[in-house]
Amino acid sequence: MEFLSDFKARRSKQTPGLDSLNASLPGQNASTTFAPRALSQDDSRSKNEASASLQSSAAAAERNAMPSDGRPHLLVVEDNRGDVLLVEEAIKLHNVDIQLHVVEDGEEACAFIERAEQDPTAPCPGLLLLDLNLPKKTGLEVLQKVRESRRCRNIPVVIFTSSNSPQDRNETSRLGADRYFQKPTRYEQFLKIGQVLKEVLDQTRKN
Repeated sequence: MEFLSDFKARRSKQTPGLDSLNASLPGQNASTTFAPRALSQDDSRSKNEASASLQSSAAAAERNAMPSDGRPHLLVVEDNRGDVLLVEEAIKLHNVDIQLHVVEDGEEACAFIERAEQDPTAPCPGLLLLDLNLPKKTGLEVLQKVRESRRCRNIPVVIFTSSNSPQDRNETSRLGADRYFQKPTRYEQFLKIGQVLKEVLDQTRKN
């Protein structure tokens, strides 16, 4: 008994406050300890990125839900947010009068086209700006989906990619792309996409 008393005394000295801490946590048994973990820089960064992603998704959903006001709809299919921002800047610079919709992967783009097929009140894009290297479904799959669509098959499509592969150029041409714009590395050259979009829309109106 004296040995047991000495053992408890030593254990109490080695873990001061343990019993009172466990008692303050309902449902914790005597073998469970609690030690709050400090938030690391990586944790903080992950939380900030997750918050920014949610805000961006909410903004995209709100923008894509805008009612039609008679202007043509431009559907941008691009997973790089930096490139999307540059496209928006190019549209403003060249005064391209459109309603903008942005989706970040091929599945979302196909769903946009399917909604237009099934719901006559859903917008059908007047112009599609399409990246090739996309998550979930590739740009080529999206292009094929558009050309197989009954309602949206005749919309002009501008390929918007960093690829300069002859194979990509030939395949997109075969599937009916109207223009092929290789993303440049210089800012001033990148903004020329606004002029390309304006030219395609003007040509569509003439036809």
